[in-house]
Amino acid sequence: MEEKKCCLAFPKILAAGDPYFAEPMSNTTATVGREAILKCTIENLDSFKVAWIKVDTQTLLTLDTHVISRDRRLKITNSNKRQWFLNIKDVSVLDRGYYMCQINTEPMISQEGFLDVMVQRVEGEFLNLTQVTREDMGAYLCIAKNGIPPTVSKRIVLQVNFPPKIKVANQMVYAAGGTDAILGCHLEASPRPLTSWVRHDDVVLINNNKYEIVEKEDSYKIIMQLKIRNVSDNDFGHYKCVANNMFGDKEGFVRLIEQITTTTTAMSTIPYRVFIPIQRVVTESQPIPEGTTTAKKEYGAPTTNSLRDESQVVSSEKQLGPGKVESRLEDESNQRRTIKKRPKSTKDSTSGSTEFFVISHLTLFAAASFNLFRNSLLKL
Repeated sequence: MEEKKCCLAFPKILAAGDPYFAEPMSNTTATVGREAILKCTIENLDSFKVAWIKVDTQTLLTLDTHVISRDRRLKITNSNKRQWFLNIKDVSVLDRGYYMCQINTEPMISQEGFLDVMVQRVEGEFLNLTQVTREDMGAYLCIAKNGIPPTVSKRIVLQVNFPPKIKVANQMVYAAGGTDAILGCHLEASPRPLTSWVRHDDVVLINNNKYEIVEKEDSYKIIMQLKIRNVSDNDFGHYKCVANNMFGDKEGFVRLIEQITTTTTAMSTIPYRVFIPIQRVVTESQPIPEGTTTAKKEYGAPTTNSLRDESQVVSSEKQLGPGKVESRLEDESNQRRTIKKRPKSTKDSTSGSTEFFVISHLTLFAAASFNLFRNSLLKL
């Protein structure tokens, strides 16, 4: 929006004690950064309006008690509508020039005053920097004071130009299919370079639903990041971050690698049954007459508790006739009655055979269980 230009066409007012300037408008001098005040003294203003105008640009600054210009440094004040003051804060060299105080009489009357802006200079002090590097880049403040206010300061910005430098902290990035991956490059350059991301098929990437490019700046340092959403098989490969300015160019490479997820198969915990062949004890002995004792057999010799395979027992029973089977059962029952009538010493003599019988069964059970467990593992 452009500022309004001078001069305004004020409405005609009937002359009845026209206003006039009580004194000439004086020139004003101000220092850069300070406040300048221009004064205009008017008698018999009545209902007329006062306006302040910058002469060289013909810009209307204020009208009556309102600031028209968009310059926030300006302020208009008055003392009983007799003395009118234009206040300019933080003056600069551009504020130097003539200012007009105007009254909307018919014909219009006005007077002008000059604002001079002074720049304070400090001589004899300097800061010498030799063999500057990028770390020397930044703002320097020169402050001058002599004990009499105000203190004067000057801010000087030093810029060191150099070609881009790229550092890739993580050159191999792993990602599984369907997840998001973030690639990064650390860049240093001055002046600020043009940056881009290039895919393995030489396609320059831009922000869209698939890719998101983010840059974080800190002075001459820039962190470049590329986010790849919903990684697929076509996304795996190398990417490069590119930077170039008027002093050179540089590339950095990052490789996106597919992350293979491994799964472990848990051992089956399904219960299974172990079948042990049934062993029968078959004794073929004659009845023992009463009053006689059984002689103790030597170790390793066959006893009445000898184990035989069930198939052999069945085949042997098939070979025996019906009468022989019945006689065998009768003999076994007679033998059990005879054993019950034996003295305690006879029972002790057969304890070794009983222990051997129990151990033999336990051994067969353990062997069969181990074989079944090994076979089940081999099938898995």
